[in-house]
Amino acid sequence: MEKQNLELKAKVKGEPEPTVTWYRDDKQLTATPKVLISKTKDEHSVKIQQIASTAAGTYKCVATNKLGSAEHAAVVTVTGL
Repeated sequence: MEKQNLELKAKVKGEPEPTVTWYRDDKQLTATPKVLISKTKDEHSVKIQQIASTAAGTYKCVATNKLGSAEHAAVVTVTGL
């Protein structure tokens, strides 16, 4: 069976431009060869390549600037591996 990828996207706008941080189970995600974090205009994304059951959890996108912060979370379940 071919390994699957997981990609989560968030549209983020703010003035001043916010800094976006991704988390899984309240642990900050950092870019690695397997975890790709990118930004295109106002779209931010995190892509995890060749996921395993350990990729399951609560993912959170947090946007912060000097005026405050906003966040959104999604629960990811991995089945069929």
